[in-house]
Amino acid sequence: MTPLMTTQDTTPAAGAGAVVSALPAWDMPTPVESWPPAVTSLTDEQLATRIGEVERQIRQARMQQLRLIAEADRRRLHAARGVRSTQVWLKNLLNIDGQDATNRVRIATATTPAASTDADAAADTTGVDVVALPETGQALGEGVIGLEHARVISRCLTRLPEHARHRAGEVERLLVENACRQCPRDLAKLADRVRYMLDADGAVADEQAQFESRELHYATARDGMLVIKARLDRETGAKFVTALRPLAAPRPETDGVKDPRTVGQRNADGLATLLDLVLDTDGMPRTGGQKPHLTVTIDYTDLKNQLPTTTNGEIITPAGGAGMLEGTGQYLSPHTIRRIACDCEVLPMVLGSDSLPLDVGES
Repeated sequence: MTPLMTTQDTTPAAGAGAVVSALPAWDMPTPVESWPPAVTSLTDEQLATRIGEVERQIRQARMQQLRLIAEADRRRLHAARGVRSTQVWLKNLLNIDGQDATNRVRIATATTPAASTDADAAADTTGVDVVALPETGQALGEGVIGLEHARVISRCLTRLPEHARHRAGEVERLLVENACRQCPRDLAKLADRVRYMLDADGAVADEQAQFESRELHYATARDGMLVIKARLDRETGAKFVTALRPLAAPRPETDGVKDPRTVGQRNADGLATLLDLVLDTDGMPRTGGQKPHLTVTIDYTDLKNQLPTTTNGEIITPAGGAGMLEGTGQYLSPHTIRRIACDCEVLPMVLGSDSLPLDVGES
């Protein structure tokens, strides 16, 4: 049997954050006088050490809570209180999101000693198979990994196919070992690689499911800006990132001044450049033998009045109307329309009062 892969060295894992409750009756603020001395008195080394110590304590406390949750689930405490599941009961008790409650219950039942004594998968109260995670529980108890690491490990092992279940212990050991030095996002990438190695058919099925659930929506906001929301399958997503990334790169420094644009602004500018490149190629579908055109409707007088005029040596740009973009129904200023017209072929068309063409000329 070939080993899965060697241990990877990456950036140290990011700590898992504590969930803040809405301070129900059982959660009273800690008196300030019981806190440690002022942190301003700590040296840099002491400060870094203390931050790490607190994170470990938080993770160990979380493991204690998971064991309590597992016991509450075993006793079916939710039923005694008239609630349909432990997840709902925990959600209400801790004032947390439903998905967070589900993850905690699932990991709690998988990492407790009672669950770890059974090598086979058992179903939790959500009806989903839960694979025992003894080494994950031990790492959680030692505070060397966080709850999000455990969630990644649980998801990977739960999705193993039947023919690979006998390697669950090997997979868990590999993931726990890497979780000690990888952030959850990097660990999820490793878990993905494991899935592709042990369940090629399942990986292909996942890719097909992602393709089937692909979607892209766009709508015009009230301020006239276009809002885009998309979920792309892996292949399309990779194409998008590959095409956009070089176009959205920061501009070179000028006189020591860095590109002032935010990441979001650079991405938007990169997309605009990408659209220009696409519309300028011969690969776009043609309508009536012509490449796609950006159609703008504007009153000729408004467009003409935007030509700068000079009065007493000063350049004056008169105010005017606006032009409509046929694709979105939004308006553009004559100034912007003139800028667009400087870099494209213009086909002027004169419309009558009933919006019917009266004359079509050449630029």
